[in-house]
Amino acid sequence: MWIGQRGGQKDITVKDIDYLWKTYEQGKQSSKDKKKIEANQLSALEIKRKKECHVKRGEQLAFEASKCSSDDDINALLKEEKDLVTYHKRQVKETIDIVKEEMNLLVEADQPGNHLDDYISKLNAILSQKAAGILELQTQLAQFQRSLYEFNVLVSSDN
Repeated sequence: MWIGQRGGQKDITVKDIDYLWKTYEQGKQSSKDKKKIEANQLSALEIKRKKECHVKRGEQLAFEASKCSSDDDINALLKEEKDLVTYHKRQVKETIDIVKEEMNLLVEADQPGNHLDDYISKLNAILSQKAAGILELQTQLAQFQRSLYEFNVLVSSDN
């Protein structure tokens, strides 16, 4: 299905979107390899934190005990990261479906005799759906960032 040219932009097809999604799926394998490297880096970070805790315990036991992450804390961070990435993947899939729906809506809108009321109503629903998904993803991301700051994994933000 072709979507008509609008405002000088190139034509986009549903096949283009499907191709992009398949390319993303194929890239998952290399992403899994990166994930293993990141997990090893996190393990190295955990070892470093534990060493730092042991060195400083003699001087500031009470203060440093609060900074040292337990295995439960690290596992909670890893789970929170996995949940965020899983939600983001789901959100991308939903966004692709929404874009397909929008493309069809534009085709309908370009047809002679289209009903402006239907177009406005459907567009409003689509935009609300997009906004809700983005807001939820931003909320989860902000929570994950707070957790990372809490455990001194991130020290600054580009917000």
